[in-house]
Amino acid sequence: MAPPFPIQESRMASSKAVRTESETRAAETLDLGELPLLSGYMLRRAQFAAFNDFLRFFDDLGVRPVQYAVLTVIDRNPGLKQSQVSEALGIKRANLVAILDAIERRGLARREAVATDRRSYALRLTDKGVDLMRELRMRSEAHERRLAAVIGEDGRLQLLKLLHGVIDAVGGPPLATALAQVRQNGVAVACGNAGSAALATTVMPFILRGVSLVGVNSSLTARALREQAWQR
Repeated sequence: MAPPFPIQESRMASSKAVRTESETRAAETLDLGELPLLSGYMLRRAQFAAFNDFLRFFDDLGVRPVQYAVLTVIDRNPGLKQSQVSEALGIKRANLVAILDAIERRGLARREAVATDRRSYALRLTDKGVDLMRELRMRSEAHERRLAAVIGEDGRLQLLKLLHGVIDAVGGPPLATALAQVRQNGVAVACGNAGSAALATTVMPFILRGVSLVGVNSSLTARALREQAWQR
C-alpha cells in the first residue's frame, strides 16, 4: 500500500538531506579552537565515527555495540554471572539488567538460577544466540577491515595498543573505574595518589581480561626519564 502522502514525504526527505549537507558545510567552517588538539575530544569524535559505521553493518540485525559486547562475553564465558559481565565490561548493573532483558526477549540468551546463590543468575546463549554470534563475528571482521582501510592495518594495531592501556595519577575511585574499562590484556599504570591511596576493586579485571596493574615510583625516577614521559 502506497504511503498516504508520498510527495510530501519525498520533499521532506529531500529538504532534510539539503539541511544536513548545509549544516555539514557550516560545521566545517567553524573555529573549534583547541578542541582538535584535545585527546578526549578527538577520541569522542572517533567513537562516533566508529559507532556510525558499526550501525551500517549491524542495524538490520537490531544489535547495538553494547549488546554485541554483552553477547560476546556471554558466548566466550558461558555460565558467567550478571555481576561478572557488569564488572568485565564496565557497565552499571542497573543498565546491564535492561540490556539483558532486551536480549532475553529476543530469545538470544537465558538466565539460569545458580544453585549455590539464589540471588544470582548464570548467563548462557540460546541456540538462536549462538547462530546470531556467527553472523555478528563475520560482520565485525568486515567492520574492522573498513576501519583499517582508513588508517592502515599498522595504524589500527598501533591504535589498539594505545587504547589497551591507561595511565592514572589520581588513584582511588578513578583508578578503580579505569581498571574496569581497560580492554583485554591491557595495562594500567599507576603513578600517583592525588585522589586517594585506597583502591576499592575486585579481581575480575585481572582474571577475566588479563589486565595488569603496574606501579611507577615517580619520586625515584630519573628526571630525564620523567621529562621524556611529560613530552609524550
